[in-house]
Amino acid sequence: MDNFNSERFFTDTYKYLLNYIEPNTKVIDLGCGTGNLMELLEKDKNCKVQGIEIESPLVQKCVNKGLFVYNGDIMEGITDFQNKRFDYAVLSNVLQALDKPKEVLEEALRVGKKVIVSFPNFGSLKVRLKLLFSGKMPVTKELPYTWYDTPNIHFFTVFDFKDLCKEMNIEILDELYLTKTGNDFRRLHIFPNIRGDFAVFVVKRELPIEE
Repeated sequence: MDNFNSERFFTDTYKYLLNYIEPNTKVIDLGCGTGNLMELLEKDKNCKVQGIEIESPLVQKCVNKGLFVYNGDIMEGITDFQNKRFDYAVLSNVLQALDKPKEVLEEALRVGKKVIVSFPNFGSLKVRLKLLFSGKMPVTKELPYTWYDTPNIHFFTVFDFKDLCKEMNIEILDELYLTKTGNDFRRLHIFPNIRGDFAVFVVKRELPIEE
């Protein structure tokens, strides 16, 4: 576990996120970390990118890369943006670590024409079996944290997220499931919900028409 690099681990999923983002578009990365995804969007897609990150040391790394990042809470940083200001809002591996994930998703849908959400699937077979046979919170290669030091404070599954989308009247445009194989992720097509270690959703919701 000491050798686990969380950001490197999830950086390996970025190529799948990039497939959903059109070139020359405007993107906001919510919980952007050190800005790895923002760098790729600028370099490979010629996107105009902005980020929000609460951890000051990570923001400094973004600044050193020439990236524009707001240092603070996502809800504070996103409030002043106009409706549908961005073509895409990205929540990459952050929803499960937020105090108020539903509220942040709500704001992401407001400022983004489309929202890309990725998260670890706590309903995968690996997690279920670990819990069943050990009787303890699972520690896996994909989720290597013990219960007392995990950044993940909301444990939810793909079905939980789909239920939330239904509750919030969110349209799911696409979804994919990934499993870790060696040093890379691979897309699943057969029984992806139970086999997938990681899920990616592309969603949207139109703003209500003002009378």
